[in-house]
Amino acid sequence: GAGKYLEYDDRDDYLVFHDEEADCKVCGAGTYAPSDGTATCYDCPTGTYLSDASDDETEHDSEDDCTSCAGGTYGPTTGATSIATCLDCVAGKASAAGAESCTQ
Repeated sequence: GAGKYLEYDDRDDYLVFHDEEADCKVCGAGTYAPSDGTATCYDCPTGTYLSDASDDETEHDSEDDCTSCAGGTYGPTTGATSIATCLDCVAGKASAAGAESCTQ
């Protein structure tokens, strides 16, 4: 389901070990999978983070699960896993919530 992914490997017994949804893994912190049948998870965009590392796929099934950095801060990296990745704007610059950078 959404929020999970299934890693492909080239073992001969691939289909034996990948034949039910329970074989899928929940996306990790900083990532999400918006649809069923995903082989990889997508990074949260710049200006956001997703610190949840639980086994609950509903916390990783939409870009909306990524939390925006607060106004006055910015998030320059994708796939951020913590609010600590939201950096303060320097004096004289500002930002709206979810910003990738600060402006004058």
